[in-house]
Amino acid sequence: AHRFARPDLFTDHHSVFDHSNARALAFSLIGTTIDLFGFETAKTIFGLTNWALYALSLAALMRVLGMTVAQGAAALLTFLVLRQGLLSGEWLFNTVEAKTLAYPAVIFGIALAVAGRWYLAIVVAGISTGLHFLIGGFWSLTLIAFHFIRHRQPGQTAKLLGLFAALSSPVLLVLVTERAGAEIDMTGIDRSLSEIYGYFRTPHHVAPFAGGLQSIWAWMQSVIYHIALAAGLFVIARLQNDPAERGVYVWAALLNLYLLAAFIIAFFDRNTHIFAALYLFRPSSLILLISLILLARSLLQPTRAAERHLLYPAVLCLALLVSGLGFTNQFAMMVLKLPPGQRLEAQLSEDEREVVDWIRAQTAPGDALLIEPQGTAPVSYTHLRAHETI
Repeated sequence: AHRFARPDLFTDHHSVFDHSNARALAFSLIGTTIDLFGFETAKTIFGLTNWALYALSLAALMRVLGMTVAQGAAALLTFLVLRQGLLSGEWLFNTVEAKTLAYPAVIFGIALAVAGRWYLAIVVAGISTGLHFLIGGFWSLTLIAFHFIRHRQPGQTAKLLGLFAALSSPVLLVLVTERAGAEIDMTGIDRSLSEIYGYFRTPHHVAPFAGGLQSIWAWMQSVIYHIALAAGLFVIARLQNDPAERGVYVWAALLNLYLLAAFIIAFFDRNTHIFAALYLFRPSSLILLISLILLARSLLQPTRAAERHLLYPAVLCLALLVSGLGFTNQFAMMVLKLPPGQRLEAQLSEDEREVVDWIRAQTAPGDALLIEPQGTAPVSYTHLRAHETI
C-alpha cells in the first residue's frame, strides 16, 4: 500500500508482495495514511477505525435479527474461542489490510438484506468489491442468491444482479486488463504460476491436499463441522413459520455447504491449482460467524421471563469473564501489531531496539540490507528504515 501511494520512495531492490490496481481504493487509503503519519500511527488509526466499523456493522446485523446483547456476546465469544475460523486459516479481526476494510461493508450489506433493503444492500456490498474484489464479489453474489431464496422473484433478482454487474465492472475491467497484458517468462521453470502459488506459497489457505494425511484429515474435520452447522441450520429453518425467517437460515446453511463444494473442487484441482488464486475458502470465517449468530439467536430464546432474567446476564457475564484476556489480545493485534514477523517498534525488546538503532546508524539510504525471509529478523526493517531490504 505504501509503495502504491509513494512509488518514488522504493528502489529496484524492492519486490512487491501483492500488487493490483484493482485494490487502488484500499491501497490509496492505507498508503497515503502511512505516508502522512508513519507506519505505527497509521496502524493504530486503521485498527481503531476497523474495530468501530466491525462493531457498528455487527450491531446493525444483530439489531435487524432482533437479538439481545447476551445472544450477540455468546456468538462472538464462541467465534473467538474457535480462533475466528474452522479451516484455511481465515480470520476477520487480526490486523489491518484491504480485506478488513471490506468486511464491515459486507456485514452492513447483509444487515440491509435481512431488513429487506435489497438495492441499498447491493450498493454497500459493491463498496466492498472496490476495496477487495474477491470478498466483495463473493458476498454480493451470495446476497443476490439470498434474495432469490427468500422471495423467489427471478425478475427482481435479475435486477439486483444487473446493479452488481454495473458496480463491479470497473474493477473487473482493471483485473481483466492486468491479466491480459501480463507477460511472464517461464523458461526453465517446470511448474505453472498456479502450482507455485497454490502448492508452495499459500497451501494453508487454498490447497487442502498439498500436505500429508494429517493435514488432509484436519481440513476434512473442519469441513465436517461446517456440514454439521448446515444440518443444524436446516433443522431450525424447518421450524420457522415465517417464510422470510426460513430464508435466512436456509441461506446460511447453503453457505456452509458451499465450503463442502469448495473442498471437492480443491480435490479435483489438487495437481493444477487453477482455482488457487480465487481463494475459495476465504469466506469461511464470516460464514462461521453468521452461523454462530443465527444459532445463538435461535437456541438462546428462554420461554419465560424468569428464565430470561437469569440466562441473559449469565451468558453475558460468562462471555466477559472468558473473553477478557482474549479480547485484550485481539484488540492489541488489530491496533498495535502487524502480521506475524512484522512487529512494530513499540513491541521491541531492548536488545532488538539496539539492533535497529545500529542498522540505522551504519547503513546509508542507498544500501540494501540482506536478511533471511522468515522468522529471524526481530522486526520488519523495511518499515523502520527509510530504505529497503532484500
